Amino acid sequence: MGKAAVKREVALHAEAIRAVFLEELKECGDVVLAAKKADVSVSRVYGWTAVHEEFAEAVRAARDHGDKVKLSTLEREAYRRAVEGWDEPVFQKGGVVGYVRRYDSNLVMFLIKKLDPSYRERPPDNVITTGSVVVQVASFSGPPPALPEAPR
Repeated sequence: MGKAAVKREVALHAEAIRAVFLEELKECGDVVLAAKKADVSVSRVYGWTAVHEEFAEAVRAARDHGDKVKLSTLEREAYRRAVEGWDEPVFQKGGVVGYVRRYDSNLVMFLIKKLDPSYRERPPDNVITTGSVVVQVASFSGPPPALPEAPR
C-alpha cells in the first residue's frame, strides 16, 4: 500500500471515529464521556475542532442536543421524585421493618413554576425606579474627583 493509500485509510478511520464521537455526544452531552465511548482522547477531539471548522460546528450542535437530552432526563427524574415519590426504608433494631413513601415538595414547586409563570419569583410591583446611575472608576494616583450631582 502506497503513502497516499495509507493517508486515505487514516483519514477514513479518523472520520469514522469522529462520527461515533458525535453520536455519543448527542446522547450524553459530555465531551469526556463521548470521547471515552468513541475510544479517542479528548485532546484529539479538541485538536480536530481547532483544525476542522465543520467538525467544530457539529460538536457544538451535538453538545446542544446532548444538553437537551440531559435536561429531559433530569426533568423526568424530578417529576418522579416529586409526584411518584420513592420508598424509604424504616429501620428498627438494625433491620428494615417497613417503608415510608417520600415526596420532594421542592421539586413540586420547581415543576409548577416551570408550567405556570404566576408562581415564579418576580420583583414587587410597587418598586419604582427613576433617574440614572453614575459609575466612576477610581484612580489611585491622588484624591478622587468630586462626583457629579445626581439629577432630580
